[in-house]
Amino acid sequence: MKTVARTGLLAFFIMVVLFSGTAQAAVPLAKVTIFTGEAVVLDGADTTRISRVGQELNEGDRVQTKQGTVQVTFNDGAILKLSPFTSALIQEREEDSGILIFKTKKAVRRVTCFVGKMWFKSGSSKRANYLQTPTAVMGLRGSDADFGFDNLNTYLNMYSGEAAVVGKVMRGFFENPGIDAATKSAVYKSLEKAFAKNEQAKATGKELDKATAKVDILEVAKTAVEELKKNPDEAVKQDVKLAAVAVDASLASAVTNVAVVELKEDLKDVEKAAAKAKAEGKTEDAKKAEETAQKTVAALIDAEKKNKELEKAANDVKNAVNAGDLGKAETLNTQAQKIAQEVKNNIETVQKAIIQIVPTTVPTTVATTVATTVAATTAETTTPATTVETTVPATTVPSTTTTTTTTTTTTTTKETTTSPAG
Repeated sequence: MKTVARTGLLAFFIMVVLFSGTAQAAVPLAKVTIFTGEAVVLDGADTTRISRVGQELNEGDRVQTKQGTVQVTFNDGAILKLSPFTSALIQEREEDSGILIFKTKKAVRRVTCFVGKMWFKSGSSKRANYLQTPTAVMGLRGSDADFGFDNLNTYLNMYSGEAAVVGKVMRGFFENPGIDAATKSAVYKSLEKAFAKNEQAKATGKELDKATAKVDILEVAKTAVEELKKNPDEAVKQDVKLAAVAVDASLASAVTNVAVVELKEDLKDVEKAAAKAKAEGKTEDAKKAEETAQKTVAALIDAEKKNKELEKAANDVKNAVNAGDLGKAETLNTQAQKIAQEVKNNIETVQKAIIQIVPTTVPTTVATTVATTVAATTAETTTPATTVETTVPATTVPSTTTTTTTTTTTTTTKETTTSPAG
């Protein structure tokens, strides 16, 4: 099987799909040093509000603001400021550098903006800093810059230093895209939904609410994958292909688990219906309900067995993805989707009988939220990446566009007429 090189971008998606006890304890890479208003963090399988200075952030965490701001200080002193209505992903990893026998490891920090505006200032370490959006990657060599994304354009305003850019970038001062862009951002909306569902699950403690919240959290990763498919950087493209397969398999497992939990609830309803019919002397109704209960028990046993198989399959996909083996991951994902489909078919069959006993029962639609087919997920793009930069004098409308077919390195002098975001 062909393997591909991976960057740290994949870490977030791997972390999101790790819900078992096999995941290693996260090592904090930064802390919240200032915050105002409302902001939330997606950390692995959980969401929390930012509630105190000193709150720790880990590898692969996502920070999202509403009508508020957040300042994050990394362990090496680097600073990231998020403006209102901004969604960011933070990562620090060791990544492969060079080729063949000359390949080495380098310390890398990647900050991805899915919507909004941020200001970043590098720290004291020699860690390479990459500022990213769905449509561009900007490797910083210098001190500080504003960057952002409005669902269409990537913006970069350097205060000092240089940036090697891959993708289309609008240079110069820019306003925060704000609430209008946030409400149109699929990633922003998916995290809002996941947070709300997870808060509900914490409040109720119900198994079904917890299972549903897990699906919504995975949907955040799926949405982010879809957005990053637009990125022209080849390293990001390869990671996105791997991440898409991992998310597909994990979603299949999570959605199937929801169906199993729902079937348990259906069984309780059928058993209550049988007991009620028996108490009322409705012999035929009671007999029919008891037979349906037996069928439901059998279906539930089978579904739980297959669900464990699916969990293992999803974990196998994750391991293949972690190893960078795309071919193996795709094969294993196909097997996982097949198991999910079998569970869906079996549950839908028994639910047809359940509806006759408990008319209010709504059939479960298992795996309908699982990502698109493996073929679509892993389709190769034949169009070569093009690097485009648009130079924008501060506070003016873009006027000059330069197009090349390789990464462009530009030097930006200090600008004293603008101020950092946040």
